[in-house]
Order: sequence, then C-alpha cells, then structure tokens
Amino acid sequence: MLNAHIPGIPTFTYFDGLEEASMSSCVYQIVNLINGHRYVGSARNFESRCKEHKAYLNGGYHGNKHLLAAWRKYGAENFVFEVLEMCHPDDRFNVEQRHIDQGCDYNNEIRVRGNVPRVVSEETKRRMSESHKGKTYNTTGKKRSREQKAKMSNSIARWWAERKSTT
Repeated sequence: MLNAHIPGIPTFTYFDGLEEASMSSCVYQIVNLINGHRYVGSARNFESRCKEHKAYLNGGYHGNKHLLAAWRKYGAENFVFEVLEMCHPDDRFNVEQRHIDQGCDYNNEIRVRGNVPRVVSEETKRRMSESHKGKTYNTTGKKRSREQKAKMSNSIARWWAERKSTT
C-alpha cells in the first residue's frame, strides 16, 4: 500500500502489519497527521522501537522535546509510525541520513549518530583511566545536611509538579 495521505511527503512503501518489519532493520518515520511534520529514525526491530517511543512520549520523558511537545499538543491519535525503507542493519544509519537530508521537522540533529561503538587506542584508555583515578562518582552513603536534604526534596517535588501539570 502506498502512503499518500499527507501532501508534500514523498510516497513510499508502507507495511500495514508489523510482520514484515518487526524483526528486520529499517528506517521509519513518526508523522504528525495534523501538520505533516515528521521524525525519522532507524531500528533493528521496528515493533520494539515503536513501543519504546510510545512509552517515552506517553510518559512525558522522550529525548526529543519538539516531538514530545507536539505529542502532548495534538495527542497520540494524530501520529502514525511508518516504515520508510527496509535495509541491512549495517546500512541503516546511511539510509536514515538520506531520509533526514530530504527534510525532517522533529529531528534534533542534522547528522545521524547511531550507537556506533567508539574505538580508542590503548594509550587513550590509559589516559582516560588516569583522569578518573581518585574521583568518586558514587554518592551512596554520603552524609548530607538537613538543608541539603530539604533542597533536594523541594527540587524533586517541583520537578514532579511540573511534569504532572504538562501531562
């Protein structure tokens, strides 16, 4: 089935069911049916990635603030998740970049990062290790004053109150 419901968005092959796409690598889009704005992403498992996006959007903590704001404003019923292109897992970031270059309204970055492992030399690993020696990052068990505890408590309460008022 071809998707032609939004003027200005190129047509593409769309999978009605998730059977073909669920366990395959693909590039997908989340389309706002009200204004045609879209977010493009890639996934090794389309169904799983859609569930993850929906959980973050419905929970109010999605990493893309523009998409989240639109989700809140227009409602979940005005968004669709669609497969743009099936691809080999090794090619998905290049394919994703090609679609982003065609124009996306909700993508935060111009260039795709992906979860590509960073390869560093042994010398770099040694320097990184040295720079972290003696630093304490774990605050478990750290003694805090009553004033510090009150500030932290108030900060968390304000955060929850703001989050509740926007959902």
